[in-house]
Amino acid sequence: MITNEEAKLLYEDARKLIETGSFEEALEKLNILDRERPNSRRVTYYRALCLARTGQPALAKACMAGLTDRIEPEALEKLKQIIAQMEADSKTAQVNNALPAELDKDSQEPLTLLEPNLLQIQSVIPTSVDTCTITVTIRSGIFRAGDSLKLPGSGGREEQAEILRIGTANAPLYFAREGMSVPMLVKAQPTQLAPGMNAGCRHPRRTQQDKSVHIMPEEHVPVIQWDESLHTAERLIKKEDFSGAHELLNAYLQEHPESVLANRLIAELYRNAPAPIGDLKKALDHAEQAYNAGGFSDPPTVYLYAELLAQQGEKNKGLACLERLYETVEDPHARNALAERIRQFRRDHSLGVLWQFSDLSGEVLFETADRNQLIAALRESEILRNARCRLDRVGAWQDAKSLLSQTIPEIAELYGINVSPAGNDSGRKLTLAIILLVVGLLLAIVMPILFQMF
Repeated sequence: MITNEEAKLLYEDARKLIETGSFEEALEKLNILDRERPNSRRVTYYRALCLARTGQPALAKACMAGLTDRIEPEALEKLKQIIAQMEADSKTAQVNNALPAELDKDSQEPLTLLEPNLLQIQSVIPTSVDTCTITVTIRSGIFRAGDSLKLPGSGGREEQAEILRIGTANAPLYFAREGMSVPMLVKAQPTQLAPGMNAGCRHPRRTQQDKSVHIMPEEHVPVIQWDESLHTAERLIKKEDFSGAHELLNAYLQEHPESVLANRLIAELYRNAPAPIGDLKKALDHAEQAYNAGGFSDPPTVYLYAELLAQQGEKNKGLACLERLYETVEDPHARNALAERIRQFRRDHSLGVLWQFSDLSGEVLFETADRNQLIAALRESEILRNARCRLDRVGAWQDAKSLLSQTIPEIAELYGINVSPAGNDSGRKLTLAIILLVVGLLLAIVMPILFQMF
């Protein structure tokens, strides 16, 4: 398989050779391109032209048959004239070598060799009137769920088919990268697709919100500065002098409403103080102000905000804040500590375990918090079985086989690893211990009797 850059050079060389009349040399390069990038109307057109100009009109006609409804009528008619003249007198026909204007502009070709994202369709299975399941091989670039395939349409017009899903229903993948062979569910009529067809990719415009599930406040440098008033307020809170701290912090916030520390301290006060000062809603409001004012990079602020969110029933939002902080921390020790806090947050709020998979790039390919879906996905997807995995969106990526086989017997079986369930081992050991105990008791009772008898 040749790279996109190599294909581009071959194409440009072939064009130059055609313009200088070196049709045989151009045909050699075009034949390579046709094998490596089949179904390109440009390559097909120029191959037909070169076949005609090298005295092979019959092959040129066969090649031209694949261009019907795929190029402009004027360009097709021009090619027919060239083939007809060469067929009539291949030795003396003098045909203008100029290329039709309709094909002389790259913008006219919806599926050029320069496509950064290119796949080839291997099979097509209709699933409804306007959807199909196709099996594809990604030849270059990357395709994501929600992208649209660029297909050759009638008259050279580009048609699009939205990618509804990559992978299977049990193992939906976020993307497919060069070298992968995957099924796709696309919104297209069966007549638009055919095995062997190449398709490019059109990415929809994605907003920042589309790209991330994390809370993304406006990012500006947080002003985290202690002064004597805030030190005093903190001491009063520790002494449980909530009234004095409340009065001091309210006065401070009148002058410094965006102070991260003042908002954080008064949020702690409202959380810890008894009524009438204590108020969880006010605590959450001030914690949110501290977070949005720059506290998103301050661990104590994030921890407080996440816990208050969880107490108000927004545990997933709280988890997202912790995960976002984890992404920004660089110190290894701090990352490890935060990873453990995230795992503990999940345990405390019954959020379960989340399994993430990635390819070598580190980009998340698939994730699920459903154990049954995890097993089904690995059973169906070789890509996932060979991927890297981590738990709860934190920690280092590990080989999926070694990480999952240790804890999930069904997955160990998928990898051909025999693992005896720990529960069964414990049960056998307990049974053996009971048997030995019973035998020991029987011997203790029977042996003295036997000695007395003899």
